[in-house]
Amino acid sequence: MSDIITVRGFAGTNPELKNTDPEHRLTTFRLGSTPRWKDSVTGEWSSGPTNWYTVAAFGRLAEHVGASVRKGEPVVVVGRLKVRRWESDDGDRGTEVEINAQAVGHDLTYGMGRFTKVSSSSEDAPQASAAQSAHTPEEADSGSAPTAEETESASAAGAAADWDAQPELSRG
Repeated sequence: MSDIITVRGFAGTNPELKNTDPEHRLTTFRLGSTPRWKDSVTGEWSSGPTNWYTVAAFGRLAEHVGASVRKGEPVVVVGRLKVRRWESDDGDRGTEVEINAQAVGHDLTYGMGRFTKVSSSSEDAPQASAAQSAHTPEEADSGSAPTAEETESASAAGAAADWDAQPELSRG
């Protein structure tokens, strides 16, 4: 039996590629999830204790997580829960909670994102332009993020090619 969970939180570390062997790719990062609620009487926000998870992604997902997620960003993780108890040589004891990720994505409650499809026949990491992969405008070659017009124009021009001739959705 395996427990599938969904956790929303913030990446506590940058993803770390543990194995560069294409057949055994592994990327890990820490995920912190803090419950928050608004007191209906006082109107003040309160926070509970932060739960920390080690997220492990394998294969192509490992590559995509490494190329997409950065420390401090809001993410949603779906995966199998794995709880391990440990004891050090010094007698210290603890519990590690790991999520073997099946899906990882940005939590769009906090911002907007852009999806870049990677060909299923390609075994390489996603190839994105500097402007697409930049996390801040300063990181892009042009020195600024694309305008809404540029984004819409580029999306319209490459939509059929990007999605391998999938049917277009009507905009109603």
